[in-house]
Amino acid sequence: MKNNKTLEKDLIASFILDADLYLERMGRYLLELESKPQDKELIRRIYRAAHSLKSEADYLDQQEIAAEAHRIENALEATEANHGAPIFKQFDGFFACIDRIHEMLDQLKVRKKTHPPEADDDDPDGNRGSGESKSTFSAPAMILPDISSFERLLLQEAARRGERFFKISVDLDPAVAMPYAKAYLLLSNLEQLLNVVHTFPPFGGGRKENQGDRQFLSPIFFCTGSIEEADIHRALNVDQVRSIQISPLDYHAVLERQSFEPTEYQSDYSVRIAGSALEDLNSYVDELKIRSYRLRRDLSGQSGEVQRQLNLLSNIVSGLENFARTISLVKLSDVLSPHGRLVRDQARKLGKEAELLLENCDLTVDRRAGELISDIVLHILRNAVVHGIETPVERAKLKKSSKGRVRISADMDKDKIQLRISDDGAGIDVQKIQKIADRRGISIESSEYLDDNDALLALLVQPGVTSSENPDSHSGRGYGLDLVQQRIKQFEGGKLELETKPRRGSTFTITLPSGFSILPLTIVRYKEQMYAIPSKNIQQELELTDEKFVRGQAGELRWNSLQAFSPEGKLFSTDFDPLQKHGLVLNYLQDKGILLVDEVLFQKEVPEDSMTLYIAGSPYIHKMDLYGAPSEILYLSPSIV
Repeated sequence: MKNNKTLEKDLIASFILDADLYLERMGRYLLELESKPQDKELIRRIYRAAHSLKSEADYLDQQEIAAEAHRIENALEATEANHGAPIFKQFDGFFACIDRIHEMLDQLKVRKKTHPPEADDDDPDGNRGSGESKSTFSAPAMILPDISSFERLLLQEAARRGERFFKISVDLDPAVAMPYAKAYLLLSNLEQLLNVVHTFPPFGGGRKENQGDRQFLSPIFFCTGSIEEADIHRALNVDQVRSIQISPLDYHAVLERQSFEPTEYQSDYSVRIAGSALEDLNSYVDELKIRSYRLRRDLSGQSGEVQRQLNLLSNIVSGLENFARTISLVKLSDVLSPHGRLVRDQARKLGKEAELLLENCDLTVDRRAGELISDIVLHILRNAVVHGIETPVERAKLKKSSKGRVRISADMDKDKIQLRISDDGAGIDVQKIQKIADRRGISIESSEYLDDNDALLALLVQPGVTSSENPDSHSGRGYGLDLVQQRIKQFEGGKLELETKPRRGSTFTITLPSGFSILPLTIVRYKEQMYAIPSKNIQQELELTDEKFVRGQAGELRWNSLQAFSPEGKLFSTDFDPLQKHGLVLNYLQDKGILLVDEVLFQKEVPEDSMTLYIAGSPYIHKMDLYGAPSEILYLSPSIV
């Protein structure tokens, strides 16, 4: 049985995941509501998410988070009561509440890592002594019953009668001789006062009064009625009852639970997988692929049955690899929709109004590809708001709506994915860009044909070219598009295009190979050779000091308790310390070690499809082809540790 410390830790971890999901939903719905303020269904969705967040926060005594969620509830409730819609300024308050909750969650995550909850002092298992029973009246509970159609009907009738709805949790003394009999007595007492709609565990059904029936030590009763909590307490406060908890429930939360936003769920149960867990899964798959290859090579002369089993193993590994790739896919709309908040807030800071619209963005991409696309699009969105979208006054003069629109549309086929980021703003001032380029001494071939969009883009991607006279926190120094261009050019067939029209806006088109996945690499030098190491496996980069090198029990060289390696293998202690003064702490699955190198050179992002590895004599060092050509950089597998 879990003790209090473990249970509280699990509840906090679950709450953090739930809260992140609620906040993501509220942010997304608020952005939609700002464009459609009369949409009552959106208001109800935001209210339900805020209410769920408040209930869980209350249950775990996170009162500051609950208070912020309650502010959102109150504001939305007042809006619905007045048959109106939120005014524009109210949305700033909603988003401010969400930001404050995010900050509180960040603090909670830090506390969870550095100060895990302690068990009760009375008992190492978190169990209190069996003293006098106490009645506590908690906030709405997190766990709601899965009700049958008949129980749903009972609840609907009770709601129409105006009865109250309770969840009653009872803890019995673990020493009770007959848990089922004692729990059944409590049920009988309750049935004289209330309508008991649902119990957990269920009673009856031929169940015998079994002394070992320990699941009835903590029975839960879901009841309706019109009596006070004090009367319930008197009915339950009998001998061998250690605690009683009475929680008021919301009929709506239970009755609407099974139809709550069904389009957002793919199945009855969903599992959230951390990015680090996916990385570990891919590492295990890579290891299996390598081991499978070596087995086929080493057992190539064996019998037909051995070969059949090897083929079967290869098929299993291939299937696992495809499965890992499938669960790493994300919807492009989920990746891009959070940028709607950036567009909105960036515009507000500049005295503008703008919204982000997504079109045909329901296609799926690899998670790491999604991260790259998100970063690339971010630069272009910021430029669209800062340099493209006009103020409401300027837009009124041009007979445009006061709110500017930035659109992202996507299209994918088997070879490529194409993104178009367009705005309905002022377009790019070609003459201004030309003057800035001339002043900075920047020129390109055929730059005199600046009416050509290709030539204009060639100028814009030059480092330091920006239409901002005074760069600040909103407008940069002319390096954003340069970085975008560099990242896109990493991909074979990657392309950035521009089309702009005065007073009608600009469109940037990004073309990338479809199905790609990005592998960030850290390039290092050891002696005269360069090596590429997956950046995801580098936990820390350190400057090494001689005094922390020690000799292990088997003669191995250790640095600050970590086994030391060079790209050539495990290092052993001698009378001399290594010459290398740079160390990379590598973390690979369950193993950790420190890799000694002469120099950390640079970071490089490589599409995995463009990289081919060849297993050489060493099990850890591989020759590498990039884009079909041999590379002078060798690939070092983090499995060396």
